[in-house]
Amino acid sequence: MNIKEKIDFFRINLNNKYDVLPTAQKEDVDNFEKHYQLKLPEYYKFFVINIANGITCNNKYDGYCENIISDYDFKDLDQIDDPFENPFIKFPLTNPTYELHKTQYDYFDVTNGTIFLKGTGCGNGIRLIIKGKSFGQIWIDEVMSNDELFPAFLNSNIENNFENWINNRLDYEINKELPDIKERKERIKNYIKITLYLIAVIIGIILIIVR
Repeated sequence: MNIKEKIDFFRINLNNKYDVLPTAQKEDVDNFEKHYQLKLPEYYKFFVINIANGITCNNKYDGYCENIISDYDFKDLDQIDDPFENPFIKFPLTNPTYELHKTQYDYFDVTNGTIFLKGTGCGNGIRLIIKGKSFGQIWIDEVMSNDELFPAFLNSNIENNFENWINNRLDYEINKELPDIKERKERIKNYIKITLYLIAVIIGIILIIVR
């Protein structure tokens, strides 16, 4: 499945669990880039403008759920003086950091130049680097729980970028749900067969009576 087919799958088969949010306005995204003097990773920009600006847990869902990707407010142009998650300031790291407190950086430093893609619990999450030498990479933020920050796909031959990350995330959720969906379809198919058989029997009985 391509990315649009995967999103359609979410809309049709997983709409009881996830909300596929409206796309971002291209004008807002362009203004964001201009204001913070950066260029967003190409595939991420394509995704939020053409696919969805977020795939989030449906608040009616009764069970455990994590956002696939959180929405982002591209209209927020007031972060330029903010010490936290300021898109104007470069993300400083290029190598995995497992003891952040022993470096020259604190948590405010390593949130700058990033977009927070989704939370993973306990203040941790996934970040897309939008400014700095690690531009375009996905980093795992576990500073709050483990004092560490490291690139996704670290020990893999998969290229660490948004396109691979979002496709892997969507594939994981789709593959997890496919057996249940297949079972439901098979059950419906059997119900239809039984219903058609009963209708045929009833019609046959009616014809015998009429004769």
